[in-house]
Amino acid sequence: MLKTPRNAQWRAVLPRVLADFLTVHASMLLALAISVTYQIARGHGGAAQQLIAGFRHYYVTFFWLLSPIFPAVFLLHGFYTHSRAYAGKRKAWVILRGVTLAVMLFFAADFLLFKLQSTGRSVALPFVVLAGGGLCCARLLKAAFEKRFSRRPETIGAPQPKRVLVVGGAGYIGSLLVEHLLGSGYKVRVLDSLVYGGEPLGNALRHPNFELMAGDCRNIQDVVKAVRGVESVVQLAAIVGDPACEQDRTSALEINYAATRMLIEIAKGNGVSRLVFASSCSVYGATEVEVDERSEVRPVSFYGQTKVDSERALLESRTDTFHATILRFATVFGLSYRPRFDLVVNLLSAKAAQDGVITIYNGRQWRPFIHVKDLVEAVALVLE
Repeated sequence: MLKTPRNAQWRAVLPRVLADFLTVHASMLLALAISVTYQIARGHGGAAQQLIAGFRHYYVTFFWLLSPIFPAVFLLHGFYTHSRAYAGKRKAWVILRGVTLAVMLFFAADFLLFKLQSTGRSVALPFVVLAGGGLCCARLLKAAFEKRFSRRPETIGAPQPKRVLVVGGAGYIGSLLVEHLLGSGYKVRVLDSLVYGGEPLGNALRHPNFELMAGDCRNIQDVVKAVRGVESVVQLAAIVGDPACEQDRTSALEINYAATRMLIEIAKGNGVSRLVFASSCSVYGATEVEVDERSEVRPVSFYGQTKVDSERALLESRTDTFHATILRFATVFGLSYRPRFDLVVNLLSAKAAQDGVITIYNGRQWRPFIHVKDLVEAVALVLE
């Protein structure tokens, strides 16, 4: 499926586009050399001379116009963005599919536009093999090289800490979760835009098993770098609450849903086995009865709908090697390294401390609550 690379970082993409462009041209020139050598070996020197003369005109006049088809197809096929995170057979299949499509489009255009100047099968067939093989092998060899040499040396005889990525780890829940996981022996990496600063992670920054990556969960380059080398992912990044989502629906949709879809693909392609997703009890909407994971979801807000859509994408993504777990959080309260006073219990506590009095409207309302530290322990248990 062709995808527009919205978040591509062009300074990183352009060298790879140029490399593919040069590979295609080198493949065509080498295909000519193979064809000429074959003709000479068979004693057809005249045919070889004729092939060289005709090829010069075709290459300069027409091939230069057609060759951008390859990087254009690769760009739309995700070669420079999301598919870079794939691994193993999945990566090989995506590359083979993209190269095959590019070759087919190239020869279709060649036949429709320049069929009278075509170089013939003696050059075309070697070109298909060389271009396809070169483009595929270059990527697969690069992936194998990175996999082999990017690992850190392991301590003999000592069990290695499990590696987990916390997306949104500098937030209200994330900052406490990071502390808990580090205390439990995990190696923890955080991807966070640090929109509220990095102070909540002040203690973690001094821990040898902690790594902070400042980045946007909507940016594919940031997510690819963050996911590499981890075994599990906890997705906490979100615009939380009905008012905040209504304030900027576009950003809410990008962060709460689209970023989760992208994270799923990158995690699966990179061999991540576990993904824990922070959903919300808002997916149930307004109800007068107790609900559980078997209850029907009826969101009444845009925020709740983004969570339902993300849940559906996660459930559809499950495989034998990729396990997604959805936790529908109740309304959280309690102290954290990044305090929030837009939550009702925290707000009432602050008013009680500051004013000595709290005001309750409509005493018939009710909602489920959970302490932030209990939530942290629940996430850690799910990871185990």
